[in-house]
Amino acid sequence: NGEGDEDGSNVGGNGYTFEQYSAYMQNREAKKVLFIPLLTFASICVEKLGVALLTDVTSTVAILNMIFHSHLSTLRMQDRGSSIDSKSGSGEERRLKEVEEKKEEEEEEED
Repeated sequence: NGEGDEDGSNVGGNGYTFEQYSAYMQNREAKKVLFIPLLTFASICVEKLGVALLTDVTSTVAILNMIFHSHLSTLRMQDRGSSIDSKSGSGEERRLKEVEEKKEEEEEEED
């Protein structure tokens, strides 16, 4: 019937003896056993590398973002300062005026 002889010389009707077939299957399993850890290792490496690259990129972006924002806020402060300064002298002059006014008030209180 071609579905395997009594002595096991034809397995599954495909012309292989039992020994050849079992050797073939063992070989396939061995390849699988070797291949799976290799594949796992490769995927772990890729994943780690990807995560490392991703964190590098995100940290770089975060640092650049911080620098950019601090620079922007510095520029804003300068703009505010310059607009205030143009109204009533520079910051130093304003402070000096305030100190002088306080001294005058204290002197008036003493008198």
